[in-house]
Amino acid sequence: MGADESLAPFHPVPGHEAEWIPWPRPVPATWKAFLDAMLAGRALAPDAIFVGISFGGMVAQKLAERIRPRGIILIGSLTTTGSLPALLRMFKPILPWLPRGIFNFGIMPGAIAARVFGVREKAHLDLLYAMAKRIAPEDGRNLNILALDFASARPAGVAVRTINGVRDRIIRAKGETRDEIMPDGGHLISLTHAAGVNAALARWIGEMERA
Repeated sequence: MGADESLAPFHPVPGHEAEWIPWPRPVPATWKAFLDAMLAGRALAPDAIFVGISFGGMVAQKLAERIRPRGIILIGSLTTTGSLPALLRMFKPILPWLPRGIFNFGIMPGAIAARVFGVREKAHLDLLYAMAKRIAPEDGRNLNILALDFASARPAGVAVRTINGVRDRIIRAKGETRDEIMPDGGHLISLTHAAGVNAALARWIGEMERA
């Protein structure tokens, strides 16, 4: 949920202008307030293609309810909260009242973080921690609340493409059709399988532009 513009170097989009939109800070706990804050003072091109990584995929779909894109590409993300871990969904009623400290993702032990997020290289783990440490505990709690309040209502006729890791321990593919699967990929395929993700991105962007 903390993927940010530090992933930009892993996903160059030759021949296109890419804008990485930051989450509003502090993170509001409702989708309306979140999108209002994210779009404040920002104009998006009507023919833009929305690309979302992890929680960003949810944002891309919610944003499409306000601004119709040419297409949506989801990387390590989901289209229904049914793909989130059952344990997290069980805690939904009490999330707003849980202590903020437990949402300090930067203190997760390295071995656990590597397993949960599917990273193998030290450089990738370091980047994961750097992103996590930029999330205040209160923001982390609100991101979880938003994730569990997510309901996709994309405009009819908007093409959606999805790529996920088969070993993703955060986003489960149950009940969802994936366009492409990274056979040994975990959750952060943006880092571990950037070449495969970029090949899919280039192909799908081309298809969406020709449509």
